[in-house]
Amino acid sequence: MLICHDFQAKAVLQAFFAQRQFLLVTTKAKKPDMSSSVYIDTLKDLEQAMEKVDNVRQSNREPALKDPLSLVADGVGALAWITVESNPKPADYVAELFGGAQMFGNKVLKEYKEK
Repeated sequence: MLICHDFQAKAVLQAFFAQRQFLLVTTKAKKPDMSSSVYIDTLKDLEQAMEKVDNVRQSNREPALKDPLSLVADGVGALAWITVESNPKPADYVAELFGGAQMFGNKVLKEYKEK
């Protein structure tokens, strides 16, 4: 159980590092065409890390892990706010994803509160 949590946590850390790198690049560059290969390549590390987080959820079907792994996987999806242009606004996008993660978080809190 700890192994998959550890692997998922490391993937989340990679996602945050990738997003940080993307944001550092954007402070020094002009806005590229969002469909350009340069833009897509810049997001590659973030996308791969987010996929790793979700793959941990998908590959672990143990009932005790379902909600905690889903919480993290749904939450890390909010890092994709940087790909949202204007409609919906990035904040709206994050709020929507937060709702899903919060649902799993509430399930985890309820489960462990009862123990």
